[in-house]
Amino acid sequence: MALPLIAAAGVGAGLVAAYKYFTEDKKQNGSNNKIEKPTLTKDKEKELNFIVKLATAAAYADGNISEEEESVIKGYIESQISTYGSSDFLRSLQIEAPCDLEELQRRWEVINDSAHESLNKIIEAVIGADNQHTDCEKAFLYRCNLMFQGVPDQKLFMLTHDKTKKSSLSLDYLDPNNKPSDYLFTNTVLDEFLVVHPAHKKSQIKELIPISEFFDDSFLTNQDSELINAARIAGAKKVTIFSDSKRAESTSTDIEMNMSVNNKITSGSIASEVCASNIYSTTDNKVIVYEFEGGETSIFNKLKAKLLSPEDEILRKSAWLQHDPDLTEFVRSCFSDNKVKYFKKSISTESQRNIIFSAKIAANCKLIKVSADAKCALDRKGKIFESSEKMYEVAFELS
Repeated sequence: MALPLIAAAGVGAGLVAAYKYFTEDKKQNGSNNKIEKPTLTKDKEKELNFIVKLATAAAYADGNISEEEESVIKGYIESQISTYGSSDFLRSLQIEAPCDLEELQRRWEVINDSAHESLNKIIEAVIGADNQHTDCEKAFLYRCNLMFQGVPDQKLFMLTHDKTKKSSLSLDYLDPNNKPSDYLFTNTVLDEFLVVHPAHKKSQIKELIPISEFFDDSFLTNQDSELINAARIAGAKKVTIFSDSKRAESTSTDIEMNMSVNNKITSGSIASEVCASNIYSTTDNKVIVYEFEGGETSIFNKLKAKLLSPEDEILRKSAWLQHDPDLTEFVRSCFSDNKVKYFKKSISTESQRNIIFSAKIAANCKLIKVSADAKCALDRKGKIFESSEKMYEVAFELS
């Protein structure tokens, strides 16, 4: 997709005037050498229609379109009319009521152009035309970039006491004193961008968390930590994690790191006794082994004495395990009455990979301020989740 003149040169009414000046000058100087204009194809019509709708939605991202934003879009339409031969389609192009992000997504799937930078510059030209960058406009740019990169959309929320701020098609403002009942608010911050916890997208009650948590050192590896500790509490002797499941059949000589952990529990914590991020933050290895001493833990016996199913309590207190059928099945296998001595299971890493992409896009779109060290740490962890799945092996007896 060629970068439109309106996006390449600048923004505002001055640009539109400059464009008209140069195009008129070209017409006068080239009046004796008439150049035949290209004819619009159907694919090009779909592309131009998408761009105009995208630009219009960007202009309305904060609720209202300004004169400067309107001028940018009209200038773009004029540039296309000047570029191509006359057609009913071009004559029909105009600024209409904005469509929502779901419609933009459907139209994008038809276009699916790889020239994301051109589209980004169009959005930035529109939202920057009035020299303002509101939270709603940043949110719109972020969610469009998720769409361009093929990452699932993430609704954005913000808690604020400012009554003048109104929800838009890209950002939902919430009153801290009147929070919706279908959302959990456990670690939210006023005037900060919030997203649904990736593990809760399929659950009825969704937890909202600050998007800055995506950069937390342990957030990406909490699923590993919860799985490891569930197996540990159930009495596992060894848990092996293959970051690339294709290596799950590797021989023992392929194990790049072996970490022995004593399973004596001194507190009632279930999910934090073994923290996988401590390992991933210091190594790029694709295979990690945890070995435990002893059998079923004291916390397991306490839970069993109080509850018919200890695994239910572990799942209830988990962030990741309880909301994913595969992870739930894995945990229940560890606590099964007829559990085998050894089993393994592949688990998708799609959620973690989407978190990495989303976090990088959030930083680029200035939803949050991120240090260079935090970005490097995220890139390092990204290498661990390059594969589409992980393989977990659990042994309750050592050979």
